[in-house]
Amino acid sequence: MYTAWKTEEQDVCQWPGITCTPQRSRVIGIHLSESLIAGGLFGNFSALTQLTYLDLSRNTIEGSIPYDLSRCQKLKHLNLSHNIIEGELNLTGLSNLEVLDLSVNRIAGSIHSSFPLVCNSLVVANLSTNKLTGRIDNIFSGCRYLKYVDFSTNRFSGEIGSRLGELVEFSVSENVLSGNISASMFRGNCTFASVGFV
Repeated sequence: MYTAWKTEEQDVCQWPGITCTPQRSRVIGIHLSESLIAGGLFGNFSALTQLTYLDLSRNTIEGSIPYDLSRCQKLKHLNLSHNIIEGELNLTGLSNLEVLDLSVNRIAGSIHSSFPLVCNSLVVANLSTNKLTGRIDNIFSGCRYLKYVDFSTNRFSGEIGSRLGELVEFSVSENVLSGNISASMFRGNCTFASVGFV
C-alpha cells in the first residue's frame, strides 16, 4: 500500500494504511501488513507521538527493533510478525501495549530483558517461532490482564510455572521445559480453551 503514497500531498491521512485522529491532526495508526516492505525498520517512530496501532507484519523487514520504537508510549497494538527481525527483545517503555505479536522472526536473547516491563496491560502475547531463551516460570507475575500466550518454538528452559489460572490460551510447545503439570496450575473455573505443552 505504501507505494501508493503521494508524498507531495500534505494530507498523510489520505495515504493507504494510515489512520488519523478524527480531527485529522495526528497519525494514530499504521497498517502495512503484506506490503512488500524490505530492509530495516524506520528509525524515528517516536516522532509519531499519538501512535497507538502499528502493523508491519508479513513483510521482509530485517535488522533489530530500533530503540526509538520504545518511546512510542501510547502504542497499544504492535504486530511485527512474519519478518526476519533479529537482535534482542527490547521494548522497554511500551507499558501500554495490549497486543504484542512478534512471531516468526529471529529474535534472540533472554525473555527477561524487557517482557516483564511491557506486560502490565498485555492481553495477547505471541512470541512464537523465535530464538528466545530463559525461564518462564515467573515471567507472568505482573501481567494482570494477560489471556492469550503463545511462546511455542523457542529455547525456553526450566519449569512451566504456576500462575496460569487467568489464561485462556497457553502454548509453550517445542521448548526445553521440564517439571510436573499439576491441577494447582489451573486455578478458578478452568476456563482454558487451549493448552499446548508438547
